[in-house]
Amino acid sequence: MAKGGYKYKKSTVKRSKKKAGKGKKINAFFKKTIKAKKENKTSFEHNGLKYVRKTKGHLVFYAKA
Repeated sequence: MAKGGYKYKKSTVKRSKKKAGKGKKINAFFKKTIKAKKENKTSFEHNGLKYVRKTKGHLVFYAKA
């Protein structure tokens, strides 16, 4: 036996996708981190501090030495 009541209709309106833009500005530390990752560097310096490459599985990041 079918239940009665209001049946919802699926909307057929297509929403426009957001265009990829420049986005937010990246801070200096993050720029250096990305550059070091691309160049496969073991370490880099920022504001007088040394950051060393570390990995956890496939994740690569830089931590203070």
